Amino acid sequence: MGQFGCATCLVTALALTWSATSFATSNAPNPQTERADSKREKPDERKFEPFKPEAVTSAGTVTVGGQAISYQAIAGTFIVHPKDWDDVPRDPKADRAGPAPAEEGAEARNPTAEASMFYVAYFKSGGSPRPVTFFYNGGPGSSSVFLLLGSFGPRRIKTNMPFFTPPAPYSMEDNPDSLLDRTDLVFINPVGTGYSAAIAPRKNGDFWGVDAIVPDLGSFLSDGARVVAIVLTHGHDDHIGGAGHLMDQTRCPVYGSDLTLGFLRERLRERGRNGAGRLVRVSGKDRVRADPFA
Repeated sequence: MGQFGCATCLVTALALTWSATSFATSNAPNPQTERADSKREKPDERKFEPFKPEAVTSAGTVTVGGQAISYQAIAGTFIVHPKDWDDVPRDPKADRAGPAPAEEGAEARNPTAEASMFYVAYFKSGGSPRPVTFFYNGGPGSSSVFLLLGSFGPRRIKTNMPFFTPPAPYSMEDNPDSLLDRTDLVFINPVGTGYSAAIAPRKNGDFWGVDAIVPDLGSFLSDGARVVAIVLTHGHDDHIGGAGHLMDQTRCPVYGSDLTLGFLRERLRERGRNGAGRLVRVSGKDRVRADPFA
């Protein structure tokens, strides 16, 4: 920082010296300088564009269990804001211009965006309402390819399993093991995984931790009573750390291996919870049916 500060001072001093010399040489206006000054002023005139959700929709068909399923795929982002954000776009220039007395403190009530979160959702076309399964990518720094294109979506990367698969580029294929015949699917990338990232001045690390889900995923869990199961695939802290908070928003059973549930019980105990009656042990050979899949 000190070297940078000295370099900045040196450049500023040279610029002031050059300006003084130029002014002494000629006091006449310079049209080219005026045009350059007007160009430098243009950025302040740019239209204010707040961060906003975006989405792209496409359609496809996959065959699962001999059944052809038409589906709609949506890839998009939603913007995460601090608590109590009022979801009304505001122009900060307008606030600086002189807010009315009733608007005092408006910025505190409407904080700026904190992060952009990416998701991919698959919905079966037509028919009656269906259950929805949410998949949360691990991390931080994890690619979204393993969960999105290597598990239960309608498309997957073609691999040489159980043998070694060479590095990218990969070819794609339909996924006959997709869950789309039973449920709609939503794949979510928390901040720092996949295409999700913090928005300056926030940093990805501000959202990382093993004791909480940050930010709150209430956007997807507006009705926790309708969540029928939570499945924990492994016991890493970045996977189970926020499970207690997720359990607070739901009343469904939590499935996992004996080892995974052991780690979870310890995390719950640290937070004054015990999860009694909700933790269900499963082994690799068990088959579990959770309503409304049954």
